[in-house]
Amino acid sequence: MIHTIRLDADTFIGKSYEEMIWDAIKNAKIACPNEFKICFCVTEGGPKMIKKVSEAAQTHLEALQFKTTIKLWENCKKEFVFLDVYDDAKDTRTRQFRFASRGTAPGNIIGAFNFLVEHHKFIRGKEHEILAKGKKQKRNDSIDYDYNK
Repeated sequence: MIHTIRLDADTFIGKSYEEMIWDAIKNAKIACPNEFKICFCVTEGGPKMIKKVSEAAQTHLEALQFKTTIKLWENCKKEFVFLDVYDDAKDTRTRQFRFASRGTAPGNIIGAFNFLVEHHKFIRGKEHEILAKGKKQKRNDSIDYDYNK
């Protein structure tokens, strides 16, 4: 399963730290290739902001995955995502996610991609396999199981 990361594009597109964010995205793509897709969420500005985000994405194609999307908040608010990156002080909407990176930009965005890289290392590492091994639970729901033993 490919994980979806939802970013509020309004928080970093056109800001002074935009290049730092694109570098963090590029580093995450290199560290865990084809493991995630990005959904840039636009909450303010409508079509003008979507155009601005798409122009910024065109200039940073080396940092993006194949399945990158740009959507209005109204179109992606009901989607369940793996990692949601937003500023909870400004945003009080209900969101559906497994993990969240809350705070102010650029700290929350860079922290989210660092978390993604560490999560990828843990899942792909041998320590995870050692922790998963152990005694198997005995199943007693088969038709051959004798309940009187």
